[in-house]
Amino acid sequence: MSISSLDALPGTVPGAASAEPPRVSTGFICAYTFASFAAWVALITPIAMTLALRVQQLDPEGKAGSLALATSLGALVNMLVGPIVGLLSDRTTLRMGRRRPWMALGIVGGFLGLLIVATADSIPIVVLGWCVTQAMFAVNGAATSAIMPDLIPESQRGKLSGLIGMSQQIGVAVGVTITQLVQGNLFLAFMIPATLGLVGVITLVVVLPDRPADPKRRPPLDFRALLKSYWVNPRLHPDFGWAWVGRFMIGMGFAIMANYSVYYLTDKLGYKPEEVPRLMLIGSLLGMFVTTAAAIVGGIMSDRLGRRKHFVVASAALYAVGMAGIASANSFEVYLAWSLLTGMAIGMYSAIDLALVTQVLPNPDNRAKDMGVFNIASVLPQSIAPALAPLFLSIGGPNNYAALYLVAGSFGLLGALATLPIKSVR
Repeated sequence: MSISSLDALPGTVPGAASAEPPRVSTGFICAYTFASFAAWVALITPIAMTLALRVQQLDPEGKAGSLALATSLGALVNMLVGPIVGLLSDRTTLRMGRRRPWMALGIVGGFLGLLIVATADSIPIVVLGWCVTQAMFAVNGAATSAIMPDLIPESQRGKLSGLIGMSQQIGVAVGVTITQLVQGNLFLAFMIPATLGLVGVITLVVVLPDRPADPKRRPPLDFRALLKSYWVNPRLHPDFGWAWVGRFMIGMGFAIMANYSVYYLTDKLGYKPEEVPRLMLIGSLLGMFVTTAAAIVGGIMSDRLGRRKHFVVASAALYAVGMAGIASANSFEVYLAWSLLTGMAIGMYSAIDLALVTQVLPNPDNRAKDMGVFNIASVLPQSIAPALAPLFLSIGGPNNYAALYLVAGSFGLLGALATLPIKSVR
């Protein structure tokens, strides 16, 4: 199938949304995967490294609190924007289609937000820029995440989820590599990934088969409808509710690990800030191979076996074990070994969880809105975790990273338990 073949895509038309879409071409899968990879590089590079380094550059004494403020507010903005944009995307009647206008707006706005952070001369401007960045990436993500249930048949979702999970982990390595190559130039460390994200998403916007929503099927949009965009009733849709809780719990563990890796290396293991990019590059490159293998193998096996839940539970439990190992690490080599184990868990989880949730969405005509609600489970931890992390770090004295990472592992176990009650997906 051509990636520009509009008429062959019944899943793009509200009302035909419940029909199983036809298999998509390799070209479309490549375009979708590249866009996901590029956007992830743009966003994860600051989350994993450069935002922490920028904050440390401007506020070395109060870096932990300033980073918590930026990441918490940014995640809160992301959480508030996503579901509303998803609802609007489902109802968009522009000739460009339902998804493409929002994708383009989001990635351009995200680029500008990262530019603000890169040129900021104070912590308040960094916080402002990061909030703009998170809001705009939420706009892009709300539309992009609906493409899978719109266009991808269930028989290909595991494979595509695996490729997206793989691309995300490669994206981490690419972002760290860029930071290392620019040798301390934080402006370039922000803007090179931002430019890659812009190119990748706009490429998908150009080739994406998309149609506008049918005006005859749109219910009235009012304030009550906007409020409902943040809610899916877990009593009526318990599988969606359990999937949401599972993603939230595992997201809490992920957020703790991602936000504090830089300070773990400097404060606990005693490395200098200028050494951190090199160490993270080593970890990212090794982790990329482990995570990629786990994502690809997990996605393919999940499609062939027709099972999602077992893979999600196993990966969440494995992540908890890895976090416990990191908590006890006293050298970079030990830290690296356990990080590779968590990378394997993250790769498998990323490969399967997205495919799982697309099979428990409540309403085929509100896919972007429902995916926006589900994405809250990923974004909310980014707001809560930085606010709670200082409490765990202060247990028994300052910089108790062992307690912090044990808590992260506990959230992984809770995520595994929350996935077990899902009944409609094996």
